[in-house]
Amino acid sequence: MRLTRRLRRHEMNTKYKSLFREFLQKWLLWLGIWTLIALCFGHQSYIHLKKAGTDPGWWKVIHWSLEDWYVWGLFSIGIFELARRFPLQRDRWPGFVALHGLTSVALAPVYQAVRSTVCGMDVIAWRQPLPDLLVYWIILTVWHANHWRKTAYDREMRASELERRMIEAQLLALRMQLNPHFLFNTLNAIATLLRRDLNAAERMLVRLSELLRKALDTSDDAEVPLEQELDFINRYVEIEQLRFGDRLEFVCDAPPELRDARIPNLILQPLVENAIKHGVEPRARKGRVQLRAERHNGSLRLVISDDGSGNDPRKRDPKPGTGIGLANTRARLESLYGDQHRFQLDDQSSSGFTVSLDIPFHTDDSFAPESLKAHAN
Repeated sequence: MRLTRRLRRHEMNTKYKSLFREFLQKWLLWLGIWTLIALCFGHQSYIHLKKAGTDPGWWKVIHWSLEDWYVWGLFSIGIFELARRFPLQRDRWPGFVALHGLTSVALAPVYQAVRSTVCGMDVIAWRQPLPDLLVYWIILTVWHANHWRKTAYDREMRASELERRMIEAQLLALRMQLNPHFLFNTLNAIATLLRRDLNAAERMLVRLSELLRKALDTSDDAEVPLEQELDFINRYVEIEQLRFGDRLEFVCDAPPELRDARIPNLILQPLVENAIKHGVEPRARKGRVQLRAERHNGSLRLVISDDGSGNDPRKRDPKPGTGIGLANTRARLESLYGDQHRFQLDDQSSSGFTVSLDIPFHTDDSFAPESLKAHAN
């Protein structure tokens, strides 16, 4: 109980200290703004008096100006509160003009009385007057300018947050679409092996279990290190090699200095799967799939190629990349990086097929993908 009471007291003290600091910061800001205004107008008034042949002294005029404008500073608190309660609105502007017009007219004699009391009647003569009604409306305009700035900022932040959540939901939907696609293909392969090699089917099922566990462990991450993605790909290729045996050769060329680079989670698996499906599966002879990573003009370039036959359905397709794997890849890259990425299918060669993608090279979370940037900065 004593520990609980101490914790509560500590929380309350922390809260009060925070509120006091916030109040002190606002008060100092208010004081600084009105002091600056007073210095500017006081100096101008001193120059005006000096040219007119009267020189009461710079410090004395500044003192009068400080007293003069601090009164307006106190009045501004009430003007701001009134503006907050009755702001300018498009469909209520006549009432706004009437209310603040009457208030400004009524406040002028009050200000004159307070100024005379605080500053003294002898000060009235030296002051180069700025019409009191104008001061009121300038203060009102300043409040509205700040209010509209905050409103626009809040609206932009809400729109940014909504956009971020929509894109995250889109990426999640794409990943949910991709995972069953990969799972069903692998289960079909296991079903095929069950009819001819039970041991291979059992090993493939174990590998699939390990692979799915690893996929679930990182499913919430938009980006992962290349090293982690390559580990996932190697596990996936082990499953496919159980299926194809010696017919599948997989080569991974990724320098150690690039393996910390961050790439979209599970972005390579559908590309490698496509290379195996179209470059290896249709042939009886051995096929080769290569994955290469390289640094290129400040970008990370990932290239997946196969040595399949020239009679590749991906090349005959008038709109290549419309399958689930490539379509998901396109959508994810577009959502994450916008125009900062490049995704290219090479269907010009007589044999084989190459897919390459370029994304901004970064090794930590300091780089914010397009879809996750906060517009507040």
